[in-house]
Amino acid sequence: MADMSTTERLCRPWMSPLPVLFTGFAVFSLVLAMETTQQPHRVWGVCAVVTYATAAVVTLASQRTRAGGRLHPHLLWSVVAGALMLPTILLTATGQLEVRVVAESARRLLDEGTPYAVSPTDVGDYNPYSPMMAVIGLPRAWWGDGMLTDPRLWCAAVLVACLVCARRLVGRPRTTGHRLLLVAAGSPLVAVTVASSGVDLPVTGAVILALAAAVSGRHGVAGTAVGVAVAMKWTAAPVLAVVVIVLWRRYSRRAASLAAVGAAGVAVVVTFCGTGADLGGFVHHTLGFPLGRGVVPTPAGDSLLGGLVHDVPALSWFPYGVLAGVAGGLLWVLTTQRLEITTVATCTAAGFTALFLLAPTAREGYFVLPLLIVAAVHAYRPAGKAVCLGWFLRWTAGHSGTDPTPDAATGQSTVSHSKVIPPDQSPATQ
Repeated sequence: MADMSTTERLCRPWMSPLPVLFTGFAVFSLVLAMETTQQPHRVWGVCAVVTYATAAVVTLASQRTRAGGRLHPHLLWSVVAGALMLPTILLTATGQLEVRVVAESARRLLDEGTPYAVSPTDVGDYNPYSPMMAVIGLPRAWWGDGMLTDPRLWCAAVLVACLVCARRLVGRPRTTGHRLLLVAAGSPLVAVTVASSGVDLPVTGAVILALAAAVSGRHGVAGTAVGVAVAMKWTAAPVLAVVVIVLWRRYSRRAASLAAVGAAGVAVVVTFCGTGADLGGFVHHTLGFPLGRGVVPTPAGDSLLGGLVHDVPALSWFPYGVLAGVAGGLLWVLTTQRLEITTVATCTAAGFTALFLLAPTAREGYFVLPLLIVAAVHAYRPAGKAVCLGWFLRWTAGHSGTDPTPDAATGQSTVSHSKVIPPDQSPATQ
């Protein structure tokens, strides 16, 4: 019995997800710093491995010494600062190619009336983003190089602004939900993307805001957010179908139609005005180049699954078949199940994940979109209604300082609930 008790004491700290998670993050950061050929990734890896290793040690020690294994509430903020903010500050003078592309597209928009080069000859001349992304680079085009004009800072600012607006639409966050969002923000996927590029953040923020607005019945906000997201990256277009279905089922056909018209109007007007009627350049840069039809090959690598079957003629049908199956399954969920914010967000994240996995080319930064959608929305989910990652929230809550207030009548723990989304209001679902 004594031996078993000793073993249990030694193993119990590792039963919390955070020490294991931070250890895995540290190993990944170390490997990336040693193997990468890109200077921004190496700088991030050096900063991140120290941050994650320290967080793992502190977390493990707190599990062994503190009562109940509770963590100091500032630990996750320290991880975000060390893995995300510090590398971003150190990399102000440099960054991945995307940072320069966004800044140059803004300068070209001001000088030539279009963010797209007429005759691109180098990979840096290509701008694979829709015209709205050039707005992120306007501060640098107006005021020159500097920390406050860095496009990465403005990409993060747009994301934060959208999250704040989504919070006002959905309701107050759960007691433990924000910890999941902090873990996601401090994870290598998000941190290295912010530190070196950041172009996926504003699109992610617009998509989250669109989903929150759709569930809340704000069809004008939802349509505008979708239009802005598509006007930054056309790969955000599938979220329009989700928004239309949600508004149709929960509210009315009129709300769904107005959102669709608004989204299409915003995307078309911004694209037409932003390109200076140079639609040929827009198509060549945003569609031809990512699909490998540019003068130079795209720097994006092969996707995990799509890249494997892309060069095999016998399997050319596979990505389309899988995407059709995933789309059918998600459509069934969205048209038959009760559309809480978590259901809508989980379906959206699953759809984007399948799309990015099966596309011929992809970057790791693409997956920031589904990760932050799930993390942000689960910060507001009603307690006791786990749809996805609920096990992680409960597991983390038991080791992160959550102190549920016992109910005076029952003696059981109670947790503050976020704003509960009203039931479906369409006649078909009543």
